[in-house]
Order: sequence, then structure tokens, then C-alpha cells
Amino acid sequence: MSELSFSVIVPVYNGQKYLRDTLESLVTQDYSSFEIIAVDDGSSDSSAEIIQSYNSVKYIYQDNQGNAVARNRGIASSTNDVIALIDQDDLWVPEKLSTFAGYFTSHPEIDFAVAKARVFLSQGIEVPTWCRDNLLNRDIVDYSPGSIVFRRRLFNRIGPFDQSLVSGHDTDWILRVKDSDTPMGVLPDVLLLKRVHEANQSAEVTRIHAELLEVFRRSIKRNKETP
Repeated sequence: MSELSFSVIVPVYNGQKYLRDTLESLVTQDYSSFEIIAVDDGSSDSSAEIIQSYNSVKYIYQDNQGNAVARNRGIASSTNDVIALIDQDDLWVPEKLSTFAGYFTSHPEIDFAVAKARVFLSQGIEVPTWCRDNLLNRDIVDYSPGSIVFRRRLFNRIGPFDQSLVSGHDTDWILRVKDSDTPMGVLPDVLLLKRVHEANQSAEVTRIHAELLEVFRRSIKRNKETP
């Protein structure tokens, strides 16, 4: 059986503070068959220089249009059959791709899978008010972009991320997968390290809550309409 090949998509917007750490966690994977595509969403800091210092990372620039557009563009520019996402400030453990490769190879019927993540506090900052203390340093089954891995055929069937949503597009997409009755795999390993820091998008609580309310309403409506 041929080795699975991954496309790793990294949307970037003014991510210079943690971006190099993120890219290092990708290029040092213990798996060889993957490409990395970083989509620069109109950064005004040194993100472009950091990305372009890695010969193994494909660099794409676009005017600032948001993470959903960047993710869709990265996926459209990718070439492999399995797609993985990561945010510009998070980290993968070295065996992330090899673990998922083994899982997808042994489960050809599964198109979508997640693993566990560990949330950690970036050095030198206090716990933000929006972050619950009981989330830190715990291993949790995670459905954030940095954890999910899916086959291209699923993305083609479900469709792209909703570009009208700023923060809720990832939850909306996962709910669309769930509502389609797609079987989901859950790996027991901690494969993602999620960084809490002073500039997390999660800090924009009011907007996020409004968008999440909208995407859950959409999900309820889809389920009511399903015979």
C-alpha cells in the first residue's frame, strides 16, 4: 500500500511572535510525505520573511480576507489526498502526521478524525479572563482546526469553509460534517499543543458567541429538515 500524503495548511496573519515555533513543529515531523502551505493573509509584520526562510514551505500571499478565505485558498492550492490544518500559534508533536497516517491507512472507511490536545499557557503571561483554569494542562478531545484531519473527498463533498464567518467557520464546517452522518475517528493520543496567549482570537468573546449561536442554529435547522 502506498504511503499517505498530507497537505498541511497554515493561515497566517501578523503571526511573527509564535510562527517560527509553529513551522518548526511541522518541518520536524517524523513523517516524510507531506507538503506545507502557508497562506499569508495580508500580514504587515515579518511573517512573510519567516515563512520564506523555510524552503520546504510553499508561500501564498493574499490581501487580508480572514482565516476562512486563507484556509480555502490553501486547500485549493494543495495536491495531496489528506488535509491537516494548524493555526499560526499552535504546535504539533513530532508524531502527529505519522500517527494519523497509521490510523487512516488502517481505517480506509474513515474520512475525518481528531485527536487529543493539551492547552498550555504561553510563557510570561497571566491566565486570560476568558480562559477557564480547568482547561490548562489537561488532555482533551479537541475539534479545533489544529486537531482535525480529513480526506480531500470529504472536503469536496461538504464544501469549503463559510467565508462570511470570521471566527465560527471551523465550528460551522465540523457541524456540517457531523450533520452529514460522516463517521468520525477519535485518536487517544495528544498530538496538538494549543497555546494560550495575549492575542488569541478566542479573546474576542462577544463576536465568537454570536457566530457560534448562528452556526448551531444552522445545524438545528439542517437536522430538522433531514427526513
